[in-house]
Amino acid sequence: IDDALFEGSENIAITLFNPVGLTLSTPSTHTVSVTDTDIAPTISFHTTASTTLESSGFTPVKVILSDFTVSDIDVDYQFLNGTVTHPSDPAEDHSGASGTLTIPAGATFADILVPIVNDSTDEENENFEIMLTNPVGAILGVQTVHLVEITDDDVAPTIEFSQVVSSVVEGTPQLSVFL
Repeated sequence: IDDALFEGSENIAITLFNPVGLTLSTPSTHTVSVTDTDIAPTISFHTTASTTLESSGFTPVKVILSDFTVSDIDVDYQFLNGTVTHPSDPAEDHSGASGTLTIPAGATFADILVPIVNDSTDEENENFEIMLTNPVGAILGVQTVHLVEITDDDVAPTIEFSQVVSSVVEGTPQLSVFL
């Protein structure tokens, strides 16, 4: 039956047995190979970028299939440091590790869950990228890189004078500033 569902090539074994009034001869098994002519689904990120708070704990990054399948789909992913302007440091900002994501048969998406490290350092927002590679049972779609921006939510340090007014002796100026 020709359908529009990608299922890969299949084999059907037909075996003759228990004939009545006949003698069973060999070969008694015949194998038919059915080549699937349907196109494999594409796999890609749902969006090009996302933003998460540094204190979020983790951030989900959605990976989607263009169509469901009858078997699990695997795709490898790896973390990249991000853009040149504010790249994240994996040891300090997230603890995501490269791996393999499985989208179960019948499903059309799954999430890569990335642990986000919460620190107390006031800093610029930072980012990193995740890249999809080596799909099994699907082909790479257009959006294979996803940018995650980590929004810093730490309080900026303050600076102030310890006294509003002070006096010094001429010739020995000294003024201290404490952070």
